[in-house]
Amino acid sequence: MPIGIPIGAGINMGWSNGASAGMYVEFGPRIGGTGLGTGFTQQYSLDYNFKHGSWSTTTSVGAYASVGPFTAGGNFSITHNLSNNDFPTAGWGVYAGIGIGGEKGSLGFTVGYGLAGWSYGIGGSYYTAYERAYMRAEARLEDYQRS
Repeated sequence: MPIGIPIGAGINMGWSNGASAGMYVEFGPRIGGTGLGTGFTQQYSLDYNFKHGSWSTTTSVGAYASVGPFTAGGNFSITHNLSNNDFPTAGWGVYAGIGIGGEKGSLGFTVGYGLAGWSYGIGGSYYTAYERAYMRAEARLEDYQRS
């Protein structure tokens, strides 16, 4: 059974409460492969809300389990509004999702419920390191065949 600590980063985009955009980093241990697994995540984000003209940071921790293309989990978060220095607020959520993917990338859909009500999302990734490694191996093979 594989064990790893995935590390990721990306862009957040939201449309509720006046639209927002930001960036995040996350990491956490995972046990299991693509068919059956469980894990724990930590995520840190910095976001800007266009309606309110405010910046905020969020720290969240969560746990999840997956079977085939299906996943379910929950998280707990603390958000701090940096623009008006409000006292940090806590939040929670649970979610379920389905995803497809392979060595080059993935695409997933989720629906959740938490302190702020219902949510839904679309996410995906493209693994550029895999593409570069594949292209290097292909170039080496072509050089070998020419000699």
